Amino acid sequence: MAKLVRCELFKAFRQKKPYLFMLILTAAEIAAVVQHRRGGADGAVAEANGQSFPFLLLDGSAIFFPIFIALLAADSIADEYRSGTLKQTLLCPIGRIALLNAKVASLAVLIAALLVYAIVSSYAVGTLAFGWGDRTDVRGNVFATLDGIGLAAQTLLLSWLPCLAFGLFVLFAAMLTMNAGAAVGTALGLTVLSHMVEGVPGIRDILLTHQMRAFPRLAAGGAAIPDAWAGLGVIAVYIGAFYAGSAIILKKKDILN
Repeated sequence: MAKLVRCELFKAFRQKKPYLFMLILTAAEIAAVVQHRRGGADGAVAEANGQSFPFLLLDGSAIFFPIFIALLAADSIADEYRSGTLKQTLLCPIGRIALLNAKVASLAVLIAALLVYAIVSSYAVGTLAFGWGDRTDVRGNVFATLDGIGLAAQTLLLSWLPCLAFGLFVLFAAMLTMNAGAAVGTALGLTVLSHMVEGVPGIRDILLTHQMRAFPRLAAGGAAIPDAWAGLGVIAVYIGAFYAGSAIILKKKDILN
């Protein structure tokens, strides 16, 4: 299993896409600096500094990550199916569930790497632009330096879970269609549709795209424990459902012929 995961990670980081995504995130951070200096910031961080800058970008990053994850997850299944790599892998003495587990583990690591890069690079860009500062300001809530760094780590972890659930949805769509374009289009279409129906009472909290934005804010928002558990429960259901669906499809899919 460990060897399979290393192989999947090697294939993932050998692509140009993860590094292109990192460049795009850095460009977005620089654009945010320019916007803030021109007085276009939305007020989420009252006085910008390096400690607070990652939280200023939190909502902006939530726009990019569904696109990044959709492209990476779809490639890991559909493109390998199209190129014959998936068939070659399954001709070896490797179980299909073991292969799925390796792909999920690889995707989880890749998402974590992108999130870590987003946090670290935003600290770097924010510090170069505004200086480190003496406190972390998140939507008017002020934290000491170490508490702010801990808050960033918690936000990263809370971002990783719904992003992983979204990645599993894309894997499921890719298994179903074996077409990268269809899987990415389905994922992005769902994202747009979710934004359109968020205003319907009782629906917003069960939408995965809403949890991708709302769940990371729990770290700084002081949410009640029942709200946190409710969000975690929704995400866990998505992870379990899409993993199970992917496993069923992969076991039944005629890939070797």
